[in-house]
Amino acid sequence: MDVFLKKIQLIYFPFLFLSLLFVSGYSFVHWLLLVNLEFFSLDEDIVNLWLPQILSWLLSIIYIRPRLKRLKFVKDNSRFFYLLIAVQLMAVPCIVAQEYLKTTTGKLTQLASIQELYLHENTQYYQLQQSYIDKTQIGLQRSLEVTGKHSSHLNMALYIAMPIFAERADSWHANALAWYGKVYQQEISNRLEPNEKEAQFKAFLAKSLNEFNELDPQSFVYLERLAPSSLRSELLSAAQKSPLYQAEHQTIFMPKFEPFEARNGHKLVWIFIWFVVGALVWFVLLLRVNLDEKSVKPRRK
Repeated sequence: MDVFLKKIQLIYFPFLFLSLLFVSGYSFVHWLLLVNLEFFSLDEDIVNLWLPQILSWLLSIIYIRPRLKRLKFVKDNSRFFYLLIAVQLMAVPCIVAQEYLKTTTGKLTQLASIQELYLHENTQYYQLQQSYIDKTQIGLQRSLEVTGKHSSHLNMALYIAMPIFAERADSWHANALAWYGKVYQQEISNRLEPNEKEAQFKAFLAKSLNEFNELDPQSFVYLERLAPSSLRSELLSAAQKSPLYQAEHQTIFMPKFEPFEARNGHKLVWIFIWFVVGALVWFVLLLRVNLDEKSVKPRRK
């Protein structure tokens, strides 16, 4: 029992404390520097996805890996497996927390029309009392990306940027002040023959355009202004292919169809669930391996 309690004291509780400290500390710094003070701007993918993973690795290597050396593993690669699990158990709740931070701190601006966009400070969300989304003078951007372990998947995507106007008559003589984004995606195997991949890509494009023709872009409840990210870059590339594009107007919106009050979804619940699941998983993993008692015995002077 003393050995078990020592294992909990040396490895289990430090991991829980480090996880809580990392998620809360990273979220606070994110809020302070990027949201509240707007000290500088970073790509959203970096802030919300890549930095939490990179920092989780660094913290695990510095603080968790030395403690794992106190355990007696049967297989040499088991220690790395435990380290990998620790990284994911820290990174995932942090990633979800950043998404929650984005939605819960985002402000909503009411506009009579898109013509008032540049009369207000930038906010994350907007509601338009009057709007016309032009489906005829659009810009398209196609994308193929190889992903997955051993490059096993091929992601096909079609990005469509539609100009936003106050009313239909504006689309006949005015340039777009902002853009409404729509994305179609499909994943196929990258092991297919080149001619088969080309055929599936053409079928994907045809299907996506058919769905787009049936789309009613006016049914949105509010709009989310995209921060710098890979999604925004692709949609901006699409907008640049429209005859109505002007370089000084690069605001890209994505439509939201649920009430503004529901924007957070269940993110806060999922953060709590991940912490509980992570604590249980880490506890079970520690039960499966013994503590090296030699590593905790006090050294004789």
